Amino acid sequence: MVLDPEEGLNPDGTIRTGVRRQRVPAEFEPAVLAVMEAFGELSDECAELHLYGSVATGMAQLGTSDVDLVAIGVAERWAREIGAALSTRFATLCRGVEIGPGRPADFSGEDDAAYGNRVFLRHHCVPLAGPDVLRRVEPFHGDARAARGFTETSVGAWKLGAPVPTRGGWPARRYLRRPVSSASTTEPGPQTATGRRAVGQNSTPTVLMTWFGSLPGQRVV
Repeated sequence: MVLDPEEGLNPDGTIRTGVRRQRVPAEFEPAVLAVMEAFGELSDECAELHLYGSVATGMAQLGTSDVDLVAIGVAERWAREIGAALSTRFATLCRGVEIGPGRPADFSGEDDAAYGNRVFLRHHCVPLAGPDVLRRVEPFHGDARAARGFTETSVGAWKLGAPVPTRGGWPARRYLRRPVSSASTTEPGPQTATGRRAVGQNSTPTVLMTWFGSLPGQRVV
């Protein structure tokens, strides 16, 4: 996994990442544009397409990185079929074109999962197409609530060093393919929605990242 070297906190405590549309490596542009073209053929004007991961931060590596996207408001079958077709088409460019289908409801509500999804969308995604109405303008703070939200949704579990939940809902599917860290156990848990194995619930947690508002050894509650 290629980490984002700019990820951290701003002086005011808000989250900082290196995702930018202009940082997409030129070599990966054809794959990104191909997804955008397929997305543009959908009739739902409320659907949104977002890019995240190493391609969005400019840190992608040819042949080994994925092109990771979130398509909100699309059918899971569309995401699966387009992802498979483009993974074959760009097999020499990237490891795969992974499109995670999401629902607008995933970002509403005050529970930790919905909050974590909003943090993820605001700070780790680049909007590519659609109205972009689900991303809030104001940045989020890297506090305990963000840590809880990321752990609940599995989006940031690899960063936080927390055990990955075994449920395979969006957007967990991208991160559940790998162990949380080299210090964690990697015994497989139940299958996720993508058919891959999740890290078991008994994985050994490492310390939480300090920029998420917790000192080593502290428990985020």
